[in-house]
Amino acid sequence: MLEKSPFDLTLKECYDILKDKFVTNPSEVKYRNLTMLQAERLLGLRNTNDHSSPKLYGHHLLVKIEERLS
Repeated sequence: MLEKSPFDLTLKECYDILKDKFVTNPSEVKYRNLTMLQAERLLGLRNTNDHSSPKLYGHHLLVKIEERLS
Protein backbone atom coordinates (compact mmCIF):
# COMPACT_ATOMS: atom_id res chain seq x y z
CA MET A 1 0.00 0.00 0.00
CA LEU A 2 2.85 2.43 0.74
CA GLU A 3 4.61 2.11 -2.62
CA LYS A 4 3.41 5.37 -4.17
CA SER A 5 3.03 8.85 -2.71
CA PRO A 6 -0.65 9.49 -1.95
CA PHE A 7 -0.45 12.73 -3.95
CA ASP A 8 0.57 10.80 -7.08
CA LEU A 9 -2.46 8.50 -6.98
CA THR A 10 -5.26 8.56 -9.51
CA LEU A 11 -8.88 8.58 -8.39
CA LYS A 12 -9.19 4.86 -9.21
CA GLU A 13 -6.09 4.07 -7.14
CA CYS A 14 -7.49 6.11 -4.23
CA TYR A 15 -10.73 4.16 -4.48
CA ASP A 16 -8.91 0.82 -4.49
CA ILE A 17 -6.92 1.78 -1.38
CA LEU A 18 -9.90 3.13 0.54
CA LYS A 19 -12.36 0.36 -0.31
CA ASP A 20 -12.55 -2.58 2.11
CA LYS A 21 -9.17 -1.97 3.73
CA PHE A 22 -8.43 -1.79 7.42
CA VAL A 23 -5.32 -0.10 8.75
CA THR A 24 -3.35 -1.52 11.63
CA ASN A 25 -0.51 0.90 12.38
CA PRO A 26 0.11 4.66 12.50
CA SER A 27 1.91 4.85 9.15
CA GLU A 28 -1.04 3.16 7.42
CA VAL A 29 -3.46 5.56 9.13
CA LYS A 30 -1.42 8.53 7.88
CA TYR A 31 -1.26 7.09 4.34
CA ARG A 32 -5.02 6.47 4.33
CA ASN A 33 -5.74 10.03 5.52
CA LEU A 34 -3.48 11.48 2.83
CA THR A 35 -5.20 9.24 0.27
CA MET A 36 -8.58 10.67 1.37
CA LEU A 37 -7.19 14.20 0.90
CA GLN A 38 -5.95 13.31 -2.59
CA ALA A 39 -9.32 11.80 -3.52
CA GLU A 40 -11.06 14.98 -2.39
CA ARG A 41 -8.67 17.08 -4.46
CA LEU A 42 -9.29 14.94 -7.54
CA LEU A 43 -13.04 15.27 -6.96
CA GLY A 44 -12.69 19.06 -6.76
CA LEU A 45 -13.80 19.19 -3.11
CA ARG A 46 -10.65 21.02 -1.94
CA ASN A 47 -7.84 23.06 -3.43
CA THR A 48 -4.16 22.12 -3.31
CA ASN A 49 -3.42 24.49 -0.41
CA ASP A 50 -6.13 23.04 1.84
CA HIS A 51 -4.49 20.60 4.26
CA SER A 52 -7.32 20.38 6.79
CA SER A 53 -8.84 17.10 7.91
CA PRO A 54 -10.72 15.10 5.27
CA LYS A 55 -14.23 16.44 4.69
CA LEU A 56 -15.75 13.09 3.73
CA TYR A 57 -15.11 9.74 5.37
CA GLY A 58 -15.85 6.12 4.62
CA HIS A 59 -18.94 5.35 2.64
CA HIS A 60 -19.69 8.98 1.73
CA LEU A 61 -16.30 9.44 0.09
CA LEU A 62 -16.51 6.10 -1.71
CA VAL A 63 -19.94 7.00 -3.11
CA LYS A 64 -18.58 10.31 -4.48
CA ILE A 65 -15.65 8.49 -6.08
CA GLU A 66 -17.95 5.83 -7.58
CA GLU A 67 -20.17 8.57 -9.06
CA ARG A 68 -17.16 10.21 -10.71
CA LEU A 69 -15.70 6.96 -12.00
CA SER A 70 -18.95 5.74 -13.57
